[in-house]
Parts: sequence; structure tokens; C-alpha cells
Amino acid sequence: MQETTNTCHSQIVKKDCVWLVTYTAKLPLSMISPEDLVCECGERHDIDEVRTISDTKSVLSGPDGQDAINGVFEKVMGSTVAPQLTDFQVIGLKLLVSGVEVL
Repeated sequence: MQETTNTCHSQIVKKDCVWLVTYTAKLPLSMISPEDLVCECGERHDIDEVRTISDTKSVLSGPDGQDAINGVFEKVMGSTVAPQLTDFQVIGLKLLVSGVEVL
């Protein structure tokens, strides 16, 4: 099992759980043009619908699901490569496996 030491509390946290975190986030309004709101069929879509992305990530973490959520939040919202996203919202959290041995 992978272990990390939390230096603030001198606790060992075992990362032996796989969590599935489903979330939505939004692209900045400045990235959406009026042309982006019209699809190929000619239908005009709501700006919130166009700028909202959703995804699901599997995360190796400890037994606390909040740690998995925090890890996904940091990756998604702290990306320096992708455009800065806003309005992160967790849609689902599911424990897939516990007691995983990391080789």
C-alpha cells in the first residue's frame, strides 16, 4: 500500500481506495462567442449549456472520499495548461475498491 506522511499531524494516510469522482465545471464566459451558441443544425443553445463540461475521474486516495474530491478539484481547477475553469461542482462520488495494493 502507498503511504504518505502528513507532517502537520504526523499521521500516516494509506492510499488504498479507488474513488470515482464525477463533476462539472464551466469554461470562462470570455471563451464563448455568439457563434459557439449555434450548433450545426442551426439550433441556438443556452450559454450555460455550452460552457459546462462534465467528466469522471478515478482517483487512488485514502478512505475519506473528501480527499479524492480535493485531489480532482486541484487538478481540474489548478491546471496551468487548460483555460481556467469556474464553478466546480461534484455530481457523484463512489467508492469503487478499497484495500488496493499498489505495486
